[in-house]
Amino acid sequence: MTAVVVMTEHRLLVAPDGCYYSEGPMGYHFWKRYLAGFQNVDVLARVRPVDDAQGLVPLSGEGVGVLPLTDRRGLFGQFAMLGPTARAIGQLVPGESRLIVRLPSLQGSFATLIASVRGVGFACEVVGDPAAVFSRGVVDHWLRWLIRGTLTASQKWSVRRAFAVAYVTESYLQALYPPSSGSTSVHYSSVELGPDDFGQPVARTSTRLRFCGAGSMDRTYKRFDVLLQAISNLRATGVDAELVLLGDGCHRSSLEAMARELGIAPVVHFAGQISDRSEYRSLMAGCHVFVHASSTEGLPRVVIEAMALGLAVVATDVGGTAELLDSTDLVAPGEVDPLSARMAEFADDRLRMDAGRRNRLRADDYSTVVLAQRRDAFYTAVAR
Repeated sequence: MTAVVVMTEHRLLVAPDGCYYSEGPMGYHFWKRYLAGFQNVDVLARVRPVDDAQGLVPLSGEGVGVLPLTDRRGLFGQFAMLGPTARAIGQLVPGESRLIVRLPSLQGSFATLIASVRGVGFACEVVGDPAAVFSRGVVDHWLRWLIRGTLTASQKWSVRRAFAVAYVTESYLQALYPPSSGSTSVHYSSVELGPDDFGQPVARTSTRLRFCGAGSMDRTYKRFDVLLQAISNLRATGVDAELVLLGDGCHRSSLEAMARELGIAPVVHFAGQISDRSEYRSLMAGCHVFVHASSTEGLPRVVIEAMALGLAVVATDVGGTAELLDSTDLVAPGEVDPLSARMAEFADDRLRMDAGRRNRLRADDYSTVVLAQRRDAFYTAVAR
């Protein structure tokens, strides 16, 4: 077995004691999966220091290390990181080193270029579509068109030159970013679903219909604002709706202010970032319907997690989400009325529980047992 360097756009955190952490699900449990095919994994990522690691997910552990890059923000910060990225990739040895790049990522695409020039073979894990991430209405940067075009073209180039490619979707991203004819191509989600992550739909014990949303509040494309407006619409039409939001980020305060302005603050609960897996699962399972209003996605893990618990789901028809849900549970992104209308239909317990059972069965295809076989086949191909 050999070592592998995995480059990711996901930002990491380092505490004063030198230990590394993640703000989301990509902690040690996530990265140790690569150890199924490799002796060691080094995560090449941007890192910023924090004074307090409370509430964060530990990343440091046996077999998993970090190759830190200074965290620089903004477009000019990205260009400033090209040199450190080139030096990091320059340490790889042609014919011996193994490199996996998670895309989309400007630094990741640049890393594949450097690797190609130096004769270092690389593999890609495609988790999203930069053309959708930087589409109009999702990102408002004045150079959006340039960033979008550059990232889309560079991702296509990287995927075509990779000797192995893994996708989080069954077909959606493959059609947009096809691999070369001679490469190994597999698909698997990054979700982790063990026996404790599965449940069954439950009947309501009162008239209250509890909805759940989850995701980073650092990113406006998650569109929690649309979800708040939908809850306001429901209550205005007499539906006794409540909302639990799992996640945190820089836009949380503005979302809390919006809830107050809409007059729904008493029934909207901001739970914050939940690092404990069992607590996270319990909060989600305590709801009746999961709502995902995002403007762009690859394949949303949170939707699969909700499906596994037997929740009915309403989601926007973006990315590979249509591979997961019945077409009746999909709505156009950014539109409040169709979203709230479908949410209101799940006040019918029979309809809601039928949808929950359908979702629960579909989630079996994303159990750890099923996905691990595909991931391990990919790791084996890369390690050869």
